[in-house]
Amino acid sequence: DYDGKILWNDETKQLDIAEGLAPGKYPVVLTASNGVEPDAALSFVLTVNAAPTINGDEALTLTGGYDATATSAYAVLGYPAPSVRQDKDYDGKILWNDETKQLDIAEGLHPGSIL
Repeated sequence: DYDGKILWNDETKQLDIAEGLAPGKYPVVLTASNGVEPDAALSFVLTVNAAPTINGDEALTLTGGYDATATSAYAVLGYPAPSVRQDKDYDGKILWNDETKQLDIAEGLHPGSIL
C-alpha cells in the first residue's frame, strides 16, 4: 500500500492516491474475490510524474584573460528525467554539458554582459 498513499476504496471502486506521493513507477495489483475460485487479478503500473525544475548559478563574472571554465553543476530534477537545451548559440563559446550538468565556457568571450 506504499505507506498508505495508494489504497483501494471499496465504496467508490477506485484507487485513492494521497497527495505528495513521490514521483516514480508503482506496480499495483488489484485482486477480486467472491468465494468462488479462482480469484481475479489485474496488474498495472501507476506512474507519478513531476514537472521539471532547474536550480543553479544565475550569474557568473569573468575577468579578462580568464581560462576556459564552467559554472557550478545545476540541479535538474523531474520525472521522467528532463532534458536540457540551450536556447541561444554563443558561437560555441558557451555550451550546455549534459554529462556534468554545467555550462562550459570557452576562452575568448568579448567583454560585456552576455544574456
